[in-house]
Amino acid sequence: MTDATMEERESKRIAYHEAGHAVMCYRQHVAFRHVTIVPEGDVSLGHVATTGYPASFQPDINEDAKTRDRVEREVMIFFAGAAAEEIAGLYDPELAGEWADNHALIDLASYVSSETEELEAYLAWLRLRTRNILSAAYLWSAVEGLVTALLAEKTIKVRRARAIIRASIAAYVQDEQHRAKIDASLASYFQKEAERERAAFEDASAALKANALA
Repeated sequence: MTDATMEERESKRIAYHEAGHAVMCYRQHVAFRHVTIVPEGDVSLGHVATTGYPASFQPDINEDAKTRDRVEREVMIFFAGAAAEEIAGLYDPELAGEWADNHALIDLASYVSSETEELEAYLAWLRLRTRNILSAAYLWSAVEGLVTALLAEKTIKVRRARAIIRASIAAYVQDEQHRAKIDASLASYFQKEAERERAAFEDASAALKANALA
């Protein structure tokens, strides 16, 4: 793989990551100011600038349903970057953005469940829920539309981002050729996921058999 090809792949990965965050913000009705793939310093390769938490959001002292709902929406927004990379076939867990997202979402989820086993199960459910929401065809169309715009424009303010998301959702509904392209890309992803899960199951079964015979 040439340097130019590697750079293009990395730009696409970052665009999918940030588009995933932005589309999940849109889906979860969480306000943001802009989305960008312009790096900041040594850690941030791009970001979605949100408007912050409302004053009423105090998970350290409130345990009501409203607070838990906000925690879950925020955690899924953090998960959505990696989920978009995964669906696009560009996932890399070793990179800085994923590390920062994981620390932030663990801190948030810990307000709801601090016991380790329960927290792990809670996060696993939210991660899967994020993947399933983002892989809904109409929302994946929105991710693809935002990725294309980000690669061309680098930084997109919220009003334009929302317009792109809405137009991409409408395109999925109205444009048969576009719908077929989105459906095909998702079908390919889920086929690879099924093959990966089957291989993992077979490896686990083989290990259990080996241990039983030892």
